[in-house]
Amino acid sequence: MKFFSTLKSLFQIPGYGGFSAALMMFGIAYSYVLPYTSLFAITEAKMSTRELGIFLTLMSVSSIVISTYLARVSDRGSNRKWILMFGLLASAAGYLLFSEVRNFYLLVLIACTLLAVGSSAFPQLFAFARTRLQEQEVEKPELAISTLRTFFSLAWVIGPATGALLLGAFGFPWLYRVAAACAIAAALIVLQFKTTQARNQSQTPVQPLGTVLRNPTVAAIFGGFTLLSVAGALSQIALPLRVVKDLQGSETQVGLLFSLAAGLEIPFMVFFGAIASRLPKSRLILAAAVLQGVYFLVIGQATEIWQLFPAQILTALVVSITMGLGISYFQDLLPEAPGLATTLNANSSRMGSILSGLLFGTLGSVLSHAQLFLVCMGMCWLCAVLLFFFGREKHLQAYHKARLS
Repeated sequence: MKFFSTLKSLFQIPGYGGFSAALMMFGIAYSYVLPYTSLFAITEAKMSTRELGIFLTLMSVSSIVISTYLARVSDRGSNRKWILMFGLLASAAGYLLFSEVRNFYLLVLIACTLLAVGSSAFPQLFAFARTRLQEQEVEKPELAISTLRTFFSLAWVIGPATGALLLGAFGFPWLYRVAAACAIAAALIVLQFKTTQARNQSQTPVQPLGTVLRNPTVAAIFGGFTLLSVAGALSQIALPLRVVKDLQGSETQVGLLFSLAAGLEIPFMVFFGAIASRLPKSRLILAAAVLQGVYFLVIGQATEIWQLFPAQILTALVVSITMGLGISYFQDLLPEAPGLATTLNANSSRMGSILSGLLFGTLGSVLSHAQLFLVCMGMCWLCAVLLFFFGREKHLQAYHKARLS
C-alpha cells in the first residue's frame, strides 16, 4: 500500500501528469517512425543499401552533435521549455516533409536538420522533469524518473502495432502525418508547463563535454552504456534473422517477442525505481550488464523458438534497469547539468545504433546469427568489467569528492 501511495503522490506533483502525457505522445510518434525507417527508405524512397547506410549514419551523427549542443545551451540557463518545444515541433515538421519528399538528398537534409533537432526532445523532456523534481524537492526522484520512462515504454507497446495497421491501410504518407500530429500534441502539452530556467549557479560550473568525458569515471560509464547499446541494437538486427532463418519461426513471432519484452519492462521499471533509493543504482546497473550477457547467451544457444519467449523476462529486467535508472544515473553524475547528463545517456544509444550497423556489415557475412549473439554477450560482460572497476559506489563517491574539491 505504501508503494502505491508513493506512486499516487508522484502524480500530485504539479506538471508530472503533463510530462507523462507528453512522453506518451512523443513516444507514439517515435514508435510510428523508427521501426519502419529502413522499410520507408528502401520501398518508398527507393534508396539503395549503400544510400540507406549513409542516410542512417549521417542522421545519427547529426543527432548527437545537435542534441549535445542544445543540451549545453539549456544547461547554461536558457529556458528548457522553449528548447523542448523547438525539438518537438522540429520533429513534427520533419515528419510532415517525409510524408511528401522522396528525393534522397532532400531526405538527408531533413534528417540532419529537423529530425536531428527533434532528437533533443527526449533528453530535454527528462532534463526538464529533473529540474521540476528538484524544485518540488521530491523524496524519491529515481522512482519519479523511472515511472516517467515507463510511459515511453508503454508507447512502444502500442505504437508499432497500430503503426503497422496505419501503414497497411493508408501507406507511409499518413503514417508520417499521424506521427507529426502526435509530436504537435506533445508540444501543446509542454506549452502548458510552467516556465523553468536551468539553474547552474551552483559551486560546480558546467564543464565542456570534452572535459567531462576525459574523466575516467564518466568515460568508463559512457563507454559501458555504449557497449550495452551496441549489443542491444545489434541484437535487434540479428533477432528477426535468428527467429525466421535459424529457428524456422515467423515474422509474427518476431513481433510477439518484441511486444512481450516491451510489456514486461513497464512493471519492472516501476519496481526498480521504487527500490533504487534502498540499493545503489551502480550495483543494479552492473547486475543488469551481467544479466544482459546471459540473455544473449540463451538466444545464441537456443534450439527451439519457444525457448526465446521466457528469455524475454531477462531482457525486460535489463532494459527496465538500464533505461529506467540509467537516466537518473547519468543525471547524478552531473547534477548541475541535467541536460548534458541526459543527452550523454541518449548519445550512448545513438552511438550504439551507428556502431551496430557497421559491426553487422563487417561480421554478418563471416559469423552465423547465433555467433553474433555471442559477440553481444561479450560486449555486455566487457561493460560489466568497466562498471566494476570504474562505476561502483566507492568510485562515484571519489569522483564527486574530486569534482567538489
